[in-house]
Amino acid sequence: MTPFQKLFWLFQMGVNTFCGERPQKNENRKNPPSQMLQQLENEIRNSDTALSKTALHPMSGTGVFLPKVMCVLEAPSSQEDKIGECLSGAEGELVKKMLSSIGLNLQENTYLTYLSPWRPPGNRMLTNVEIGQCRELLMRRIELIQPQFLLLLGVPVMKALLDGKTLSQVRLGHERYMNVPTFGTFAPSWLIKNPDYRRPVWEDLKKFKQIIEKA
Repeated sequence: MTPFQKLFWLFQMGVNTFCGERPQKNENRKNPPSQMLQQLENEIRNSDTALSKTALHPMSGTGVFLPKVMCVLEAPSSQEDKIGECLSGAEGELVKKMLSSIGLNLQENTYLTYLSPWRPPGNRMLTNVEIGQCRELLMRRIELIQPQFLLLLGVPVMKALLDGKTLSQVRLGHERYMNVPTFGTFAPSWLIKNPDYRRPVWEDLKKFKQIIEKA
């Protein structure tokens, strides 16, 4: 996305104030062992759960190790499941724009993953049993990737990871998951269906940017 395109999108979101950048602090962290990540990916690829049997392509994650932010979506979109590529389709493009608007990208400082690596049939809600299975996989990924912050996109993700906390609570910026500071806002799928929420999402993202810059 060119600088002009980025500005145009921000103005569409109702933005007229921009935040400055701060250099990130270096942390004494080590890259995750490749064999442990590969083992996790193999488990997801060879899973024999009900979800894995109906999904076309499992989506694990993409981005850098030891990121400033790990972004967590609920499940792959229909386009992602169809072609097997993370952040493809309209929802994926919107996620990239949301991250870019506060200086985050998958090439430098961000890792993106999903609560469920598999798209549920008919995009139905995950069952409690499925949430438990997927949450265990996500916890292992968080341990390996070692993000400094978590950004949860969508109420179902927040409820699954934060003991039923509401969006209003999570967007205050006081929550932690696995001892990682955690923030949340609306899912891109919700924003596409409800464009009036563009302004509240931008306000959330600005607040999240302030939080990660203070760290």
